[in-house]
Amino acid sequence: IGPVAFAWLLALYEKHGTKTGDCIVQIQNDPIKEYIARGTQFLPIEASVKLATDAVQYISQVAPEWLPISISGSHMKQAGGTCVQEAAFTICNGIAYIETCLAKGMKIDDFGHTVELHFCTEMDFFEEVAKYRATRKVWTRLVRERFGGTTERAQHFRLHAATSGRPLTAQQPLNNIARITLQALAQILGGCEQTRTASFDEALGIPTQEAARTSIRTNQIIAYETGIPYTADPLGGSYYVESLTKEFEKRIWDIIRQVDEMGGAVEATKKGFFQKALAQGAYREQCAVESGEQVVVGVNRFQGDEPQPVPVFKVDPTVAERQFAK
Repeated sequence: IGPVAFAWLLALYEKHGTKTGDCIVQIQNDPIKEYIARGTQFLPIEASVKLATDAVQYISQVAPEWLPISISGSHMKQAGGTCVQEAAFTICNGIAYIETCLAKGMKIDDFGHTVELHFCTEMDFFEEVAKYRATRKVWTRLVRERFGGTTERAQHFRLHAATSGRPLTAQQPLNNIARITLQALAQILGGCEQTRTASFDEALGIPTQEAARTSIRTNQIIAYETGIPYTADPLGGSYYVESLTKEFEKRIWDIIRQVDEMGGAVEATKKGFFQKALAQGAYREQCAVESGEQVVVGVNRFQGDEPQPVPVFKVDPTVAERQFAK
């Protein structure tokens, strides 16, 4: 939810005498990505950042258990960003929010642990793993060296990832179960604390109940049958993963410096820096798919002639009547 809905929720809590500590509420509260990748903004960008950081400040005072901001790179990734761009652009937006909060007199030691960085995972397995590992290193260094963090807790931001719907195909949709499984595995091996999975029929419409259940089972099989979650950073020490992580870390810092020279994420957004990079990336990827340079199984190779019938979500016609009655 956004800051306006959050204010409504606080009023509802007060009306019913509910304590904020009775549950944990999270708001996305990340307007900059709307200007970059979604186009749903309705305020000038400076006013949006002020509203978002006002909400962070207020929440830290009245509901310190809640999570006041989730800085989202997933929208930028699905708009055409590379792994490095997704990480770097998200971190640049995060810098803008944190520095605005610090200018209000807040201390990163008090709220750093409530910050979430939110990403999505696509199909280049080792790049995705390296992205998450590099993000952890860059953000914790920023907390210490740029934001003035003095505690270990301040560096414990939440790293959340969702499997991306962009690589999922309408052709041979059952193949998407394998895609989703590999995406979720990359998230776990990369050190994400929270993951969520798409559904295999998302390219066809709203997920059916069966597809949503299969998505949940994918998480549960990895969690309870493989033993993978019991080892921290299991790919640490791999020559390839370590070298790729270092390369990504360097490239992320290069973009941060470039954005800093423009005056920060807000100014870079106003200049169209992020938007241009994402548009170019989306165009390059579409050209690669259409030329066959980038293989998408079931779409531009291994198509097959046999149909794969999959149930498609249908709205219950009585839903509207029940809603009107309410």
